Amino acid sequence: MEYFTFTYVVNHILSIMRLTPESFAKFWKLFVESVENTNSLWNSDNEWNINVIYKKEKNNHSLLKKIEKTFDGLKADFEYRKIDIVIYSIEKYKCINHYDNEGEENTNIPIGLEAIIEHENDYRKVFEEIRKLIEYRSRLKVLITYPKDINSEKAIRKKFIKCIKQANSFLPENDETKYLLITGYNNNNKISWNFFKSTKYTNWEFIKT
Repeated sequence: MEYFTFTYVVNHILSIMRLTPESFAKFWKLFVESVENTNSLWNSDNEWNINVIYKKEKNNHSLLKKIEKTFDGLKADFEYRKIDIVIYSIEKYKCINHYDNEGEENTNIPIGLEAIIEHENDYRKVFEEIRKLIEYRSRLKVLITYPKDINSEKAIRKKFIKCIKQANSFLPENDETKYLLITGYNNNNKISWNFFKSTKYTNWEFIKT
């Protein structure tokens, strides 16, 4: 019943929307709320990663499965070209024909990415994740991290937007590319999230969910 409710609510919200900073922000908030024992998981980076972010089983409660159920026609996978999570459409982009070392065909290689997601527990180490987000082509680029306070969050936003603008001054991204920054806090056993969107032209804008 929990899964049916989650899927119904999210699909209703997103039924006329494509994958955007706003729609993924709403999805993320509902997804985390659907996870059991989030407060206890929060206190351990390893437990949070295993049970929330990188749950390997594609069952009804895993992040990948809920992405695929929510955003119709899209697929999600872990660790594609060292990116934490990628979201793509096989039907829309087809795939590059690829042959492994033994000559067997493997067509599960998308030529276009709808979204790439980087997750970092330690906010002090986000630069490497920011670098990967900027380097790869995708319509939506998402960073999820956990600052210790608002000042740390502001510092991340400042560094992130500076890197985006510097990279685009050298070689501009497609105008359709958008960025989403998700920051999480646990205050007195109450988990809250902030969402910010940006493009190569704009500074961060808060998203209300």
